[in-house]
Amino acid sequence: MRWSCLLIAPLSIVCGVSIADSPLPPPSIKTICNASSSHCATTNPTTHKTSLVERSSGAVLWSVDRYLRFFSISNDGHSILAQSDYANLAPLDATKEHVLFVIYRDGKPIQTVPLGALFEGVSKLQRTVSHLSWGHLEKIDAKDNAVFLLNDGRKISFSLVSGLRVSQ
Repeated sequence: MRWSCLLIAPLSIVCGVSIADSPLPPPSIKTICNASSSHCATTNPTTHKTSLVERSSGAVLWSVDRYLRFFSISNDGHSILAQSDYANLAPLDATKEHVLFVIYRDGKPIQTVPLGALFEGVSKLQRTVSHLSWGHLEKIDAKDNAVFLLNDGRKISFSLVSGLRVSQ
């Protein structure tokens, strides 16, 4: 892991963790909330379980038997977008079948998106020192669409409600 700092004003420094081409930190228990903080999910590498909770009631709405290293939660709290353990990177030996992300709805996978669904082949990806970079999740919009910016400049979106690719 590499720390990166940016001087943004004469006495102000903003620091953050950069994981690109750095070893990933060990898996750990973490909790992520949606934009409104109405729903949160906790993922646990020991139990291999991720549970989504409605914060107002504390009720567990659903769980998946999987540790999720990189994920985001829909605005309505019913979906999780789970990126691969590489986040926005793919291994150098990735094939078109390499899974970039999975969309879960109410605890069930409704869409699995492999590299080949977004790119004609791995030759279209940008090489980093040790991986292939494909793009990144830009945002989850107000309609619960996951908007990705691909390295070739295209923007693509997937509905976190239906799992289907939607127009921009």
